[in-house]
Amino acid sequence: MIVGYAQTTGVRDIRCRLQALQGFITPEEHLFVLAHVSVPLIDQSAWRLRIDGLVERPLHLSFDDLIRRDSVAVTAFHKCAGTPTVDPEPTPDRTGNVMWRGVRLRDLVEEAGLLADATHIWATGADGGTFQGHPITAYQKDVPLAKALAPEVLVAWSMNDHALSTERGGPVRLVVPGFYGTNSVKWLTAITVADRRATGPFTTRWYNDQIATRDGLIARPVWAVAPDSAIIAPDHDTASPSDRPLDIKGWTWGAAEIVSVDVSHDDGKTWLAATVAKRVDFSWQAFSVTVPHLTSGDHRLLSRATDSTGQVQPLGSARNAAVAVSVTIT
Repeated sequence: MIVGYAQTTGVRDIRCRLQALQGFITPEEHLFVLAHVSVPLIDQSAWRLRIDGLVERPLHLSFDDLIRRDSVAVTAFHKCAGTPTVDPEPTPDRTGNVMWRGVRLRDLVEEAGLLADATHIWATGADGGTFQGHPITAYQKDVPLAKALAPEVLVAWSMNDHALSTERGGPVRLVVPGFYGTNSVKWLTAITVADRRATGPFTTRWYNDQIATRDGLIARPVWAVAPDSAIIAPDHDTASPSDRPLDIKGWTWGAAEIVSVDVSHDDGKTWLAATVAKRVDFSWQAFSVTVPHLTSGDHRLLSRATDSTGQVQPLGSARNAAVAVSVTIT
């Protein structure tokens, strides 16, 4: 546990039905919350950020030091990877889209003077305690240097034009758009530039997918968000009259821009191409399609996203698997 910050203990897990998220920007009260070990209570005036490791000039910044620097705003979807102690499963109720403001991480690292051997940054939060019976000194994640220095990665103090609340990681958190939320370390206290991956349990024991290869299983870090989508209208388990078209709409997101979404009204037997909005920064994208006529009875709706690299959202057994919405045509 980081010395000097009071902690409230216990896992926080607050979710919101994605069907309730009709707006492009998700209000804070509708955005999911997940904290694994504790929620630090940090006095903004006492908060400090250390930039150290493989740098020429380590930095020690107060909150006022940070906000005096040039800031930028980035709109980005925010997606949880799910609970690390269970098999990957879809969690559309842990998704949102918000606007962050902060300083580009690369500006701070460049100010400190990046040394040649660097390959990763380690981000350390003030939250500590116990998780699954294991003592956690401080929550720590790593990000490959190429991603960490990308212009969208922020050391942020604002969400949706409001100061970060304690629950959201305030006063300052890391934001890594395009990566799962576990990598956007809340209650940020240190950025360490390193020549290897971090060794803490949230990078070695948890948040690694086991991938089968010819040579056996390998661990793949849960970093980039795979193409994903969810239907927000019609709502699940609702009825619609047969004498009118069925309008289907939803959100789609991924590390790479989504270029197409297909929608099925018969549990994946046939598919219709939806209209997909262009991406703004790293935001989620709206999609919609109208089915002119459906026969009376029960129908299972699915959406399937494809990103600009050609990766396709799976229909099952994955963190980004399609989630069905059931409707009854009367």
